[in-house]
Amino acid sequence: MNKDITINGNVCVPNGDTHTQSISTHSFDVAVFALNNCTGLTKLWIRDLKYCKNQELKVEKLSLKELIVDTSNSWGLVYDSNIPLISDIIKKSKDTLSYLSCDGKVDLSSLRNSTQLRTLMIIGFTIDDANLNVILTFTNLEELGTHDKRIVAQFNESQTLKKLWWSNIDGGIDDLPQSVTKVITYQLNTFDQVKQFLEKNPFVKELELYVSNHVAAQLLDKFKHIKFNFNIGQNFFTFQQLYTYLHPECMQICIPGSEPDHQLYELLFSRIHDKEMVLYPYLMAADQGFDYDKNIKDAPPEMFEQLQTFNEFKNCLRKDELDSSYFERVFNLQLSTGVDEYLLIIVSAYDEVFQLSADIDKTVTILMAMNWRKREFLKRERFFHHCRHNWMEPLTNEDFKEHEESD
Repeated sequence: MNKDITINGNVCVPNGDTHTQSISTHSFDVAVFALNNCTGLTKLWIRDLKYCKNQELKVEKLSLKELIVDTSNSWGLVYDSNIPLISDIIKKSKDTLSYLSCDGKVDLSSLRNSTQLRTLMIIGFTIDDANLNVILTFTNLEELGTHDKRIVAQFNESQTLKKLWWSNIDGGIDDLPQSVTKVITYQLNTFDQVKQFLEKNPFVKELELYVSNHVAAQLLDKFKHIKFNFNIGQNFFTFQQLYTYLHPECMQICIPGSEPDHQLYELLFSRIHDKEMVLYPYLMAADQGFDYDKNIKDAPPEMFEQLQTFNEFKNCLRKDELDSSYFERVFNLQLSTGVDEYLLIIVSAYDEVFQLSADIDKTVTILMAMNWRKREFLKRERFFHHCRHNWMEPLTNEDFKEHEESD
């Protein structure tokens, strides 16, 4: 409902509404009118708090079971929720309120010792000691959501808390009340983080997480007794590769590449132990925005082994065609490495696949003498030419792409 609706909502009409049970609105006028006149109203979601004018309701008692106070508007602006009307709504709903979502500035004092409240979602990072003390009295609470570790600490001895949601807590939360069986958090993103968490909290039976697809596959494989709900972030590995990881008996024979550039990839994959050094140039050349360290590096060896052929790796790029310019970019990114050991392997692989008959040591020495910018713009065909002629000719502007020629 629109916040631009202007009415005098703080009145009680003779014949109130008995059918409306739930309202979601940006208009405090509408919310106030509904609270005063909809006797069957059990759920209210109110947003855009800056438009509140009333201090308290005309009605003396409410039957709300669920109250959601959204302190931000559609533009993401956050408003102060510490306003008298919200406190009045909570006070007049204290005997029935079982679900409350608000930020830590809302006055919770009227709910002290509530036996009805089952779900509490405290949004935001600010909560005072008075509200912390009130929360401690919610002995029947079953679900809790928070950004504040101190709130969780209030329930260390709880026997009723079953579900916990948390986010943006420095250091996360390690030790939970043993009554908690379901956790929702987007702060456990790697396999090792989840593994450590589950080892410390063996009573947790259900987890909702934000992870990469290969982490999801690992968790499904190693923790079959846990019910997982995943929000998938980066999708590098294909569904078929993930399925093969979970069901290795279904692995198909990988077909080696027939093109020289494909064979080059496969040769490098077999000779370089650090797969990041192999994959990074091929990913960057395809404009894949993967953060290798966060989203690929922790994948299990069994998944990486599926990428040993270029045809299988190409499936991860999700590109139908890769033209010569792609392999030109790969070449320049490969030469940009500043590690002699890897450059020696790369040059040797090019020499072997493209039959350059190069002096490997001399070629590596010449490349290492170039700055990274020259290596980044060295034309691949000119590199091949110089290798075949043992670098007898000096390098000229013709050997570099336009960007280098303009320097």
